[in-house]
Amino acid sequence: MTTARRVHGTELAWLERMRTTALYRYDLPAAAFEPWAAASGQWITHQDVEPVSVTPLGDLLAAHVDGGIELRLAPSLWPLHDLAVSGAWEFSIVRMANAQPRPPA
Repeated sequence: MTTARRVHGTELAWLERMRTTALYRYDLPAAAFEPWAAASGQWITHQDVEPVSVTPLGDLLAAHVDGGIELRLAPSLWPLHDLAVSGAWEFSIVRMANAQPRPPA
């Protein structure tokens, strides 16, 4: 249970990379994009676009705190994956290819 508007999950093995990686926000021209029917909340374009601006995000843990986003650190993302796909809420799990293999049952 949570009172957060959003919940993000990452595997424990990624924590150090999350603390030390420089990540940038690319603002792109909105008119070039359309909703992607295959994934709720994601947008796509079929043309090359140039960023309007590029902004470093800085401390990613602080960004979660500032955004009121609950960050869950777990040994494996598979239980969170299974919970997300079984519910009736919007979610994105596009990076599951980077997750550790599913643990044996």
